[in-house]
Amino acid sequence: MKSNEFTAAIRDRRLTPWLVAVGLLFPAVSHAVDRFDLSVDLAEEPRPQPRFWQSTGMSPADMLLTRDMQMTLKMIGDSHGPAIRYLRPHYLLDLVKLEYTDKGDPVPDWSLLDRALDPVHEAGILMIFELMGNPSGRFDDFRESRQVWAWRDFIESLANHLMDRYGRETVEQWYFETSNEPDIHPFWPQTHSGFLNYYDASSEGLSAANPRLKFGGPGVGRFLSPTLKALLEHCDTGTNFLTGERGVRLDFISFHVKSRPLEMVRYEEHVVDYIRRYHPRLKDVPLMNNEADPIGGWGIPRWWRPGPWHAAFVMQSIDLHNRIVIDRLGADLSIAAGDNAFMGAWDKRTLVARFLPGDNYIEQWGSSDPGGWKPWDRVHDDRPVTERFYLVKKPAFTAMSLAALLGDKRFVVRGFPPLVQQVDTYRSEAPHLGCIATRRQDRVIVLICYNAPAMNLAVGRDGDGAEPAPSQLRIVEQSVADLSIDVRGPGFSEGLLTRFRIDDRHGNPVASWREMGSPEDITAAQFNALQSAQDPVIVHSEPVAIRNNGIQVHLRMEAPSVEAIVLTADDARMQPGAVAGLAEFTYSGLEGVPVTYLSWQGDRPGPLVLYEVYYSKPGEDTYRRVSAAGILDRNFSLAGTQPGGRFRVVVKNLFGDAGTAAELNLE
Repeated sequence: MKSNEFTAAIRDRRLTPWLVAVGLLFPAVSHAVDRFDLSVDLAEEPRPQPRFWQSTGMSPADMLLTRDMQMTLKMIGDSHGPAIRYLRPHYLLDLVKLEYTDKGDPVPDWSLLDRALDPVHEAGILMIFELMGNPSGRFDDFRESRQVWAWRDFIESLANHLMDRYGRETVEQWYFETSNEPDIHPFWPQTHSGFLNYYDASSEGLSAANPRLKFGGPGVGRFLSPTLKALLEHCDTGTNFLTGERGVRLDFISFHVKSRPLEMVRYEEHVVDYIRRYHPRLKDVPLMNNEADPIGGWGIPRWWRPGPWHAAFVMQSIDLHNRIVIDRLGADLSIAAGDNAFMGAWDKRTLVARFLPGDNYIEQWGSSDPGGWKPWDRVHDDRPVTERFYLVKKPAFTAMSLAALLGDKRFVVRGFPPLVQQVDTYRSEAPHLGCIATRRQDRVIVLICYNAPAMNLAVGRDGDGAEPAPSQLRIVEQSVADLSIDVRGPGFSEGLLTRFRIDDRHGNPVASWREMGSPEDITAAQFNALQSAQDPVIVHSEPVAIRNNGIQVHLRMEAPSVEAIVLTADDARMQPGAVAGLAEFTYSGLEGVPVTYLSWQGDRPGPLVLYEVYYSKPGEDTYRRVSAAGILDRNFSLAGTQPGGRFRVVVKNLFGDAGTAAELNLE
């Protein structure tokens, strides 16, 4: 790079993180690399590994009506695992309109809500259904008895409609939750007492439709909020407004803690302590931190969001919730997951980076303001509708597909410095490092290790969060570590060791985009290149012999990074099945270029397999591989396809054995 080009690149804030990553802007200083000798004994009694992280959310529900959000839902549903099982949108009930009979009885019009939820259901995603919104502005004061009873009847009719449309068994797997963050005015504009009446009416309406429907809350946004304390007291010993009975059912307790995991689990511990001290009858109620994000404000640019740091955050959150909330506290943790299914550019809190024609930051129809609530000044949303776009998975999303590799039996990893409890955090001599060790039902052993530099997330260069601050860069530079893991008791003597990696150079499409010059309007060829760069990369795969019932694995953990270690026994080698259900969906990319989205089915349950996608242009006899060499997710997108083109999807296990491929011709 020439001197004047380098200077211009520094001025372009979009390039700065990449320059940092490759050492051009701030050369790394020499320092001692931390080394840790770790061990895990697979002969010990395992602990369960619940999948509490498989959830996400967004705001408002209007976004579910947009093409780009619907494509994101497809990507979620077709991810490995799937990576995400639950979706939690705000303002769902604003999509319901109330019409009235001649007698003045309300008749709900569900059509818009159905249009929003149908793609969620078709993608196989379950709902955390917030009873949030105000149908036709009908409910403005829940202190009035008539409105409380009317809400109870409305919720009963809502639940019956949902069960009729999506099936009783499906809806019984959903969670119904109160309005989001009722302790923050833009989300709950009514009174405190009205909220408790609303809660009672919601509970009774759901129970009338089906007593098996789960309901809880309050999903507060502030730490140990008075609203949380009031609802706990009300459900424990208060009086139900509608029945006069003492106490109200509370099927789960939800709250939001946004922070780094070391602080997050400590604040959650305070909540658990409060419940056990003041409401011991509720001590076994399941817990949800269903906005367990690094920091608030989905739309505020942060330089660390597009790359591997956010992927490492996902793994660290899983690890620390295991070690503190589940193991140490013995709490029943249902959900501890991010709220990151918004639509936006690289540095927003999103699962995918969205490219739009001309300006990736332009506001689009249906989107919320940077805080997550509906914009105050928009009676009629006249912003442009998203019609042409490209979507690229970010490492935070890819990491959740990687986490789906984890088994349901977990083992203790020893050798890291201990976690020390303090007032508002946990401390450690290696706060950025950790490993999760599991065994799957197919006997495959999976360890996932992470390096999430423990920096202050809110600072930035000159106060701009889109630029890394020198203090953050120093921490990243000093966080590289070498890990040596002694895996004992695998139970077999010959196997295959495979390592998947996400770091600055692997599974990090934003780095590839910056190498392209950070184009706002990417071409079809550039989009296809980014598709090939978005999956975890197999950096190592070789047969291994287990000596003395153990094996040593050595890792160089760059900062930040995630690495999955998969150990498969030779005698557990299974022939992959057939790729089934291959289907395509076409939408418009930038400049009207057609994008073909492929999806297919895999073996459920089945062996751990990877996929490769091949394409043949019209008139060609040969296929060329268009995907990376082995992808986890059961979907792939290719721009610039043409009628007469042909796809082939090949399935392989980690040993390289191929199953039956599937082919599809474009009409």
